[in-house]
Amino acid sequence: MCIKIDHTLIISILFIIKFFEKFIQIFCLAFFFHCFNKIVFWVFVMGGETKFHLELHFSHPSLRDTGTQDESSLKNEYE
Repeated sequence: MCIKIDHTLIISILFIIKFFEKFIQIFCLAFFFHCFNKIVFWVFVMGGETKFHLELHFSHPSLRDTGTQDESSLKNEYE
């Protein structure tokens, strides 16, 4: 008993497999770039912004103005 296989069926199955293969590749590439952009955003934008806010919050106001005072003058101001 021999089963006769239609060539158009094989071609259409291969076409569908190739289509989904390309779709999966494009989806994976888009997902990679999405994750990469999130990492770049958090490291450079949010990391720099957080660092800036911490420096601004913890630095003494007189140091932000002149940048020339030393620790001994700061201790005298707090005492």
